Amino acid sequence: LADAQHGEQVGVAAIAVAAIQRAILGRDAPPVIRPSRITRDDVVAHFGPILGEACWRELEQKHIDAARAEALDARLARSWPALQAELLAAGAPPDRIRAILASAGAPTTPADLHYPDALFATAVAHAHWIRDRFTFLDLQE
Repeated sequence: LADAQHGEQVGVAAIAVAAIQRAILGRDAPPVIRPSRITRDDVVAHFGPILGEACWRELEQKHIDAARAEALDARLARSWPALQAELLAAGAPPDRIRAILASAGAPTTPADLHYPDALFATAVAHAHWIRDRFTFLDLQE
């Protein structure tokens, strides 16, 4: 795993995130925002005590209670078609990102980085635990 450069990791992750974005934006109905369920203990158990505490400080800033989730769901319901169209126009599809990276000779799959599929899937599933801002990763089901 040490041979993979950070930029290569970002490129492969960009393809995965673009696929998640397209899947969510391809739905007729908006995603459902749920109250936050992840706890400090979950984060520390996954990342370890030092990194886990740092990640928790980031994640905690975007915790949503039931009332806020309900308000966000109502807002998404009202604006979904316009927001969906805007975001689809702004983002690149995963196949385009893959083609650009491949044309530059860059890795395009976890296997190209010598990452087991399970490791990559776990990384994508937990990536939203390390940021204080919302992304499509927070909307995965």
